Amino acid sequence: STHCISSAASDVYKRQQESRFDTIYTKQERLVAVMHKDNPWLPADDKALLLAHMEDMPICLSRGCSTLFLNVCSDSMIFPQILSINSTKLSTIAWAKENAGIAVVPASPGEIFDNDLICKIIRDDRLFLNKTLSIVKGRPLSNVAQLFLNYFSQHS
Repeated sequence: STHCISSAASDVYKRQQESRFDTIYTKQERLVAVMHKDNPWLPADDKALLLAHMEDMPICLSRGCSTLFLNVCSDSMIFPQILSINSTKLSTIAWAKENAGIAVVPASPGEIFDNDLICKIIRDDRLFLNKTLSIVKGRPLSNVAQLFLNYFSQHS
């Protein structure tokens, strides 16, 4: 079938690309729901929520995790009200800060948000992203890139 051929070609391409790069850093991040502490949708006391609880709530997504979140919702037959899909995590969180919706963004364990915001884990084992830093094999890094790598390795 065409799907099998395209899937096999995709695997070959992916292996070729992987052999061109060195992975410097990989970190798994969980998708979380960030909301204003005075939001009308969810109580502040629970530290986590189920995906099903988000069905009728205004959801603001970060572009980087929107496909994952929407696919998991679709597979689960959950249909959230998408208020916005934003280009950055910061702009997504701004919607929550204004109490306009619930921001769904990737977050590292222990990540700190503003005092007027609440962060809740979305309990679903499919809602994880990998953050990866890679460099091209055999190519020297510019001074700026080397400075960034040094800073990144000291603060990660």
